Amino acid sequence: MPRLSEVDRHRALGLLQAGLPISEVSLSMNVDRTTNFRLRQHLHETDTVSDRLRSGRPRCATHRQDRNLVRNHMNNRFLSASASSRHTRGRNNQRVSVNRVRRRLSTSGLRARRQYISPILSQRHRHQRTLWAQEHAAWDRIQWRSVVFRDESRLCIDHADGRVRVWRRSGERYQTDCDREHDSSEENLSRVLFSLFIAGTDSVSTTITWFMLHMLHSPDVQAKMFAEISEVVGTARAPDMHDKSKLNFTLAAITEALRLAAPPLGPPHLCKEATEIRGYTIPAGTAIFSNFDSMFRTDSEWKDPNKYNPDRFLNADGKFSQPVQFTPFGIGSFGMRTAMSFDVGALYLLSCSLQRAFSLITMTYEP
Repeated sequence: MPRLSEVDRHRALGLLQAGLPISEVSLSMNVDRTTNFRLRQHLHETDTVSDRLRSGRPRCATHRQDRNLVRNHMNNRFLSASASSRHTRGRNNQRVSVNRVRRRLSTSGLRARRQYISPILSQRHRHQRTLWAQEHAAWDRIQWRSVVFRDESRLCIDHADGRVRVWRRSGERYQTDCDREHDSSEENLSRVLFSLFIAGTDSVSTTITWFMLHMLHSPDVQAKMFAEISEVVGTARAPDMHDKSKLNFTLAAITEALRLAAPPLGPPHLCKEATEIRGYTIPAGTAIFSNFDSMFRTDSEWKDPNKYNPDRFLNADGKFSQPVQFTPFGIGSFGMRTAMSFDVGALYLLSCSLQRAFSLITMTYEP
């Protein structure tokens, strides 16, 4: 309930001294009965109706620091609230919390919004996308991880989407400082093509080679894969991506080959800003590599880690189950998109077609 002004306090005391009951005075002034009761008690104790002093909670930051905070986010619309919290110090060198940063920016009208991406999809495009989503409504969680709608937030269930937010006010969506221009230069095109050939071609051929090697030494796995493919796909057509959710043992065999064929270190990532993890400070600009050898070949996470065993990726019901810590194409959203959109699809189609048409056996060479 709002605090009474000095004029309202004198008015309430005048009505009380005139003989009106507290309930009527409270009803006429739209305040609680306790407020008028304490007001009269305060008059008897201090002989004044002035508001009592209250200590209150001291401000963590000054008004000047709040203005500087808003100015920094206006100059850099893509600056995160957590980064501002780490680099902003209030009174007595006190750290300003992330929630306080968000509240101060919200007070000034700034909201964290997803940046505008052009071109805008038309109504026809949205209708076609809805029809496509309805056709794939039976997809499981693993299959939906590969879906990224360009103008919407990523469909991420197990991790943060990784989108870069921009701080902007209402009506500032199309401002130039709220939109990052996409690099369409020849240099960027060469980097994309290099990533496509290295991450999308060389990794597939290497993994297929290792997969064939494991098949040569695992005839029982070959027999199970052939039986499952024959039952689900048959002999009249070739396997396609719609059969993927039904070929549980085949997916497990391919995933196990991915685990054993993974290199010792994953692709590098760049640390954008200084980060502290378990007491260790990682400076900005540091290259970070994921340790695949520790993730995929440790006795604590995998039983007999050096043995080829597809059953480790099957649950009690015989369904394909992939652990959260298994990221053979690197950590982060880029590695997940690369694996699910191209590499895993190519590995799946090549492996199924290979096992459906051929039986790999070893031969003894006699000179």
